[in-house]
Amino acid sequence: MGPMNPKSKAKSQVFERFKAFRAMVKKQTDCKIKCIHSDNGGEYMNHRFNKYCADLEIIHQRNVP
Repeated sequence: MGPMNPKSKAKSQVFERFKAFRAMVKKQTDCKIKCIHSDNGGEYMNHRFNKYCADLEIIHQRNVP
């Protein structure tokens, strides 16, 4: 699918945008996201985002700082 490019004005919207992106991928392709790759930004490094990925068995890879 390529990179997710959320048109968010605030980093706090990234989690909701990712959930919407995941739903779109599931609906359009009937496939599940297996892995995501992100920087070490705080919007990706919080408990809520990590728990969501873990619950859905999505591997979350991060760039080396």
